[in-house]
Amino acid sequence: MPDGVQGATHADCQSRRPSSFSLYPDPVPTDQSGEYARRAAAAPKLADSEAAELVALAQRGDLPARSELMVSHRRIVARLAKQYTRTEVSPDERIRLGEQGLVVAIEKFDLAKGFRFSTYATWRIRQAIAMGLGGAGGEAGVREPRTPQPSSGSESAAL
Repeated sequence: MPDGVQGATHADCQSRRPSSFSLYPDPVPTDQSGEYARRAAAAPKLADSEAAELVALAQRGDLPARSELMVSHRRIVARLAKQYTRTEVSPDERIRLGEQGLVVAIEKFDLAKGFRFSTYATWRIRQAIAMGLGGAGGEAGVREPRTPQPSSGSESAAL
């Protein structure tokens, strides 16, 4: 892990967090996906290093860090939920499915694989929405991002 992430504590992130927070981000109002999008646009963006710090804290059980990640990545959920418009599922349901994918992303993210958290979260959110819409949601499927592998000379000789 990069310096600063492994030894991060709750106090390290305290300066970025508002003095009052709830265990869960503000609930999505029923039938008001536009309000969700407005709240998402108003949420602060995190730098990649801040997101990595917060993920490390959240995975160790720090609920305020988890809440901050959820709030700061709402714009990704809103953007991806809007892309699935040719379904009979309501926008609110697509947003709910996307937030479930974001929760999974927070729990399963592995910084050692070399991806940014937002890249991994995007994949998990798309996967959750597609699965919630019944299979692949009319798409060919959502593939997992891959780490580029260095090529070796022995592979080209075998071909």
